[in-house]
Amino acid sequence: MRESVVQIPDFHAKQQLFYDSTANRILWGGDTRGGKTAGMKLALIRWCSLIPRLQCDIFRFNLDDVIGSYMQGDFSFPLLLNQWVKDKKVKITEREVRFWNGSLISLEHCSTDAAMLKHQGIPKHVRVFDEAGQIPERRMKWLTGWMVLNEEMKASLPEEFKNKFPLVVHLSNPLGPSKPFLRKTFVKARPKYAIETVGAWRLQYIPCRVDDNPSEDAEQTRLRVSEIADDATARALLNEDWDAQTGNYFAMWDSDRHVCKPLVIPDFWLRFRTYDYGSYEPWACLWWAVSPGVTVHEGTAHERYLPRGCLVCYR
Repeated sequence: MRESVVQIPDFHAKQQLFYDSTANRILWGGDTRGGKTAGMKLALIRWCSLIPRLQCDIFRFNLDDVIGSYMQGDFSFPLLLNQWVKDKKVKITEREVRFWNGSLISLEHCSTDAAMLKHQGIPKHVRVFDEAGQIPERRMKWLTGWMVLNEEMKASLPEEFKNKFPLVVHLSNPLGPSKPFLRKTFVKARPKYAIETVGAWRLQYIPCRVDDNPSEDAEQTRLRVSEIADDATARALLNEDWDAQTGNYFAMWDSDRHVCKPLVIPDFWLRFRTYDYGSYEPWACLWWAVSPGVTVHEGTAHERYLPRGCLVCYR
């Protein structure tokens, strides 16, 4: 059989770090234009060409978006795999990339529960949630539950990929309704790059910066995004800022200004509680005290003036 060769670009440093990771549930997130999607394409091509019968899928919230991201443009699957397509080693349709060895990459969406439920009971080895912040948390969790690698497949894996699969990857900027879930589960739960076993998974957060991508003009990206976005969104997209208050009711929130050092609240301050049944979290009950306008330092080494009427949430 005639040899067929595809020239796949090399990984840049952060893409290589992702590819070599021993975690099997990863958030690769942060800045826009940091090379996440391009790195994911290269990784999937390598895994599928090296591992027979590897079953992979890529989810975005809308079907048109996932097709546009992976099947169109100058770094798409059809362009990267053009030679293998010509040599009939790979077959590409609108939503699938099928390799000669039985490996598969399919493009999916989960804009509705019905679209999500059709994947019930269908085992996959690699599942990618692209723009994960836009996909409802409940749907990502449910789809993650069907990731499985049977013993026959485990035994057939090349030595370098033992214990790597099944693999779940979240690609995301710090935006969207599922940002709190990603922030809580990956970003704030452990130091960057650290790998921690939680239940059935080894979790890791890999930060992404626009400077990670040598193929991108980082300065031009900063200028372009700064012109079209508000300050909070620009910080999220350009500074890997998961604390940026994008889409929040209180857009003026600033942790440096609105969070104080521990202090002892005097007994005579007015106190009250607020309660919310919640949606993202089950519920919240907050305990508040109202400052009469004093400098507080009782029982602590810290001193801070809290103006009259200032609300302090202490529990």
